Amino acid sequence: MKVRLLAKHYVRPGSEVGSEHDVDDHLARRLIERGVAEEVKAKPAKSDTPDDSWTVAELRAYAGEHEIDLGDATKKADILVAIHAPPEGEGDGQGDPPDPDDA
Repeated sequence: MKVRLLAKHYVRPGSEVGSEHDVDDHLARRLIERGVAEEVKAKPAKSDTPDDSWTVAELRAYAGEHEIDLGDATKKADILVAIHAPPEGEGDGQGDPPDPDDA
C-alpha cells in the first residue's frame, strides 16, 4: 500500500514529511492509525475522449490538434460543448423538417 507521511517519522532513508512510500499493509495501517501517514489513492485513468477529467489546457490542445474552433469558449464546460458539437454544416443528420406549406 502507498502512504504519504504527514509527520516526521522514520520509514526508510528519505522519509520526509510529504514523501510517499510503498509499504506492506500491516505497516501502512499502523502508520495511519498513529496519524503519521495517509493512504495515497490511485488516480482514476483519464478518458481517451475529452470530458470533465481533462484540464482546460488539455482540452485546448485537443481542439488545436483536431482543428476544432473553440470560438469565444474559455470555460471548461463551454470548451467541451464546442469539442463535442457536430462540425459546421453537418447538423444532426436528420435534415430540415418538412415545410407545412409544401403539403
